[in-house]
Amino acid sequence: MAETLLGAKMDSEGSKSMSPAVLEEVEIEKLKQAYACSLINGDHLPLIKEELKYLIQSRRLADGKEELNVNFHPPQKPQLELEDKIKMKKRREQNRNAAQRFRIKRKTRKEINEKELDLLNSRNNELRSQIEDLERELHIYRQYVYGLPGDGIQIENFPPK
Repeated sequence: MAETLLGAKMDSEGSKSMSPAVLEEVEIEKLKQAYACSLINGDHLPLIKEELKYLIQSRRLADGKEELNVNFHPPQKPQLELEDKIKMKKRREQNRNAAQRFRIKRKTRKEINEKELDLLNSRNNELRSQIEDLERELHIYRQYVYGLPGDGIQIENFPPK
């Protein structure tokens, strides 16, 4: 498509800002720059855009219409009034305070959970040691009961110490 557009001739004199020959040279130079840019970057979008601009411009001039100039400006943010600025400041302050309260609450909750975990771990360790003591005691009683001769338990020596 680049070759067909580069070889195209404009035969209308509808442009008011430039003569058709000068306009054609400018457009062809833009196409060459876009082509070089697309070769370097590997992106064909700039070349396609320039080709389309050139095609639209040449058709407009061929139909006797004037040159199309489109300039894009980035959108500007509207200026806030004093009342809106005050509201925004107030909201930011409220948000900052809420975030700080949340962080404190989360930290407190974490500390409480850690203390509860420590307490439960120590209680668990106590219960495990109590289980071990009871199992040891049970083992001793079983040895005493099963280790006696056939006449059974003697009360005066029970429990063993």
